Amino acid sequence: MFREWTERARPSLRLGVTFAASLWFLTAGAMAAAEGPSKLVKSKVEASLQGPWAPGEVRPVLLHLESPPGDGAARAEPALPSSRIEALRSRAAGSQAEILARLRELGFRPRSFWVVNAVAVDLDQAALAVVAGLPGVRRVLEDHPQPGTALEGGGPPGPSWTGEGAVSPNIAHVGAPDFWLAGSRGDGVVVGIADTGVDWDHPALLAQYRGWNGISASHGYHWHDAVHF
Repeated sequence: MFREWTERARPSLRLGVTFAASLWFLTAGAMAAAEGPSKLVKSKVEASLQGPWAPGEVRPVLLHLESPPGDGAARAEPALPSSRIEALRSRAAGSQAEILARLRELGFRPRSFWVVNAVAVDLDQAALAVVAGLPGVRRVLEDHPQPGTALEGGGPPGPSWTGEGAVSPNIAHVGAPDFWLAGSRGDGVVVGIADTGVDWDHPALLAQYRGWNGISASHGYHWHDAVHF
């Protein structure tokens, strides 16, 4: 009779144990998140992220990941650039798959970067405490905005190339004046810029921006934001 009772009760016991383990995990996770990353994985998390956060505050962070075992992308560089690119893409795919899936399951929108093997995502402090403890996360940095550096005096220094018709040193260095003398001014040539940011409506660029018609701007097929889209 006792055996029969235990056989009938076994599924319920399993369910009870599973529920208790899940409840313990959630409670432990909540306690760890409440303590903040400074106590959970202090060595991984940048100091600016370890202080108190405002309730509901979300910050942009960069999760730098470990390379998979046996990965050669960070060692000897292949002879062909295409091979190097493929190695970096493969490294990112192998090390980021699990964490990208987990972040999406939690409702976040991570962005993958394969050159540096990192993931950018906006997190609250509770999520940060959990994510920082995941296997494969090597370093967690705050994604600080990088403002431009203003030139002293409000403009380019040096009297040698100021004034009407003057040529700046960087333009002279690439030999542009020689092409001008030969009659070529670069008319009709489209120059693409790959950078962390371009101030397209800057007075020095606006008139030459292909997306500007003199009245309004159209960024379609003229601008690509690889970070947010």
